[in-house]
Amino acid sequence: MRLSCHGDGTLFITSLYCYLHFARKEDDVMCTIEDVIDVVCIGSIMATFLLNTYHGKNALELSKECLILLDNIAGKLVPDKEFIEVLYKKVYRTLFLASCIIQDHTKAAQYGRKLLVIHNECGERANECNISRALASIYLHQSKYLDAKELYERAFSIIEETGIAAERADV
Repeated sequence: MRLSCHGDGTLFITSLYCYLHFARKEDDVMCTIEDVIDVVCIGSIMATFLLNTYHGKNALELSKECLILLDNIAGKLVPDKEFIEVLYKKVYRTLFLASCIIQDHTKAAQYGRKLLVIHNECGERANECNISRALASIYLHQSKYLDAKELYERAFSIIEETGIAAERADV
């Protein structure tokens, strides 16, 4: 059996959710929560695989579907906010990296800004620093020099404030 990377993530995510939901006999809320978590986790793993095998567009589409599922269902059903934050970080990281790979700088900046907010809210200063530097570089390519300067200054202040080496963080 060969995994096809053609087409969008919508069919994959929808099919996976239906399979998981109807494969179980129970029809309660807990089952739905488990199904959503399973689908987002599997979708995220698949998107990372696609990203690592240079299928940026496919990774982007699959991650968009995971994000829709997270926004519409998981955030409302799953009471564990920290777990949902981890999923959001993972999905936005993949969206950001995939957008960079396919050189869609506008979308990369959009996803990067969201990822920057998430890392800031979680207090992950090293990651915030690296995302700030990556976003600054994107803004330089877009000739948005003031935005780039602001982000480089932000990264520099984080390095000065914390003494961290920016290379230690994950993007």
